[in-house]
Amino acid sequence: MPAAAAALPLLLARAGYRITATPASVPDQFGDPATIERLAADAHDTWADARTEQGWVRGAARRDEHREHPDLLPYCDLADERREIDRALVRAIPSMLAQAGRGLAPITPEPLSRSLPGPAADAPPGDRAGAGAPAAAVGDRAGG
Repeated sequence: MPAAAAALPLLLARAGYRITATPASVPDQFGDPATIERLAADAHDTWADARTEQGWVRGAARRDEHREHPDLLPYCDLADERREIDRALVRAIPSMLAQAGRGLAPITPEPLSRSLPGPAADAPPGDRAGAGAPAAAVGDRAGG
């Protein structure tokens, strides 16, 4: 579980969400089956990668003393009842975040001019290549 918790911000970002400092007004934000499936696959693959790095291998049954687990295979190869474990975990994320005083919000890209550092952000649109330098000059410097 620690690997999944550490990977949660990245998994959510891949699906277009970010964790917020305030709880969401609507705790069930993953109503879209495609989003749930994508997050479930990512969560499973993150878990499987962490287990593999710890020396676990796929086995016919779970045997902790031998570090064997039957679900150490790609998400698409899991039986549907095993995939449902990951889906249930994903569906629980909004309420778990709410219990921790956090929420979810869609990631909305900032306009480019707001994300640029320094005086170029305030420059006229044709002058944003870099502090007054023509765009071709910036490209020429990068190439050689």
